[in-house]
Amino acid sequence: MKTLALLILSSCLGTLVLPAQPSPQPAPIRPVEPPRAVAPPELVAPQPFRPGQANPAEVEARKKKLRQSFLTWQRKKQECGGHYSYKKYWSSWVGFGHETTVVVENNKVVSRSFRSFSGKPVPVAPGQPPKPDGKTWTERGPEVGKNKAGHPPKTLDELYTEAKAIVHGPVPPFNRMSLRTDKNGLLLACYLQDMRIADDAPTKGVSVTSITLGKKNAQAPIKPKPIRPLFKPGARKPYPKHWGDPPRRQTRDLRPLPGGYGMGSGTLAKWIQENLERDKKADKKGD
Repeated sequence: MKTLALLILSSCLGTLVLPAQPSPQPAPIRPVEPPRAVAPPELVAPQPFRPGQANPAEVEARKKKLRQSFLTWQRKKQECGGHYSYKKYWSSWVGFGHETTVVVENNKVVSRSFRSFSGKPVPVAPGQPPKPDGKTWTERGPEVGKNKAGHPPKTLDELYTEAKAIVHGPVPPFNRMSLRTDKNGLLLACYLQDMRIADDAPTKGVSVTSITLGKKNAQAPIKPKPIRPLFKPGARKPYPKHWGDPPRRQTRDLRPLPGGYGMGSGTLAKWIQENLERDKKADKKGD
């Protein structure tokens, strides 16, 4: 019965027809606008390549800065009376380097000190002070300038003259100029440096680390005079023969000896005084 009912139902319904799906419509084609005419860019001639040369405004600014620094130095030089010192410190990127100290009195270089270092500590025994790892020397008076190492022994006036020639001169290709002053406006650096060298590029010109001004009319430290004995070693009067020889073991002090025998130790003074008193008693007994 169930099969018969299914056959009747299928004959009544017939074949199922699905509704047709609408076909997709193509996108409308828009006409492409023709390109508009654009004016060609204005051609400008490129600037000529001049390595190392700065623009005129920078050049004039350096000249003005150096003039102001020189006027400041003339005023400071009067205040300190020409007594000052400056240092030049240089160190490589790998650690070694050197330092020079130049001392000027009355506008003249009187001494120059130098020390070099390798950047590597020198091993020492436990409890011992560290040893210098480089060379050290000091020049004074006519010896100044004897060594080739270190910063040249020049005054600040000479450094300003050198800086003026650099500022007013041309800049070689592939070089840059540097001008720097300290907090007081005094010249520290004015040099040319080759930009093609990456590490430790050498400089040509003025380059110092610091400047220390002294005081006008500052008196030099008075060196104590050595204490000289009041007697000449070979001019001591002889001891009487009956005294015998003086004691061999004596203290290390120095004092006036009795009886006009000059200077000597406390042991010798006691020995002389005892002999003088002994002679004095002997003289009284003889009388």
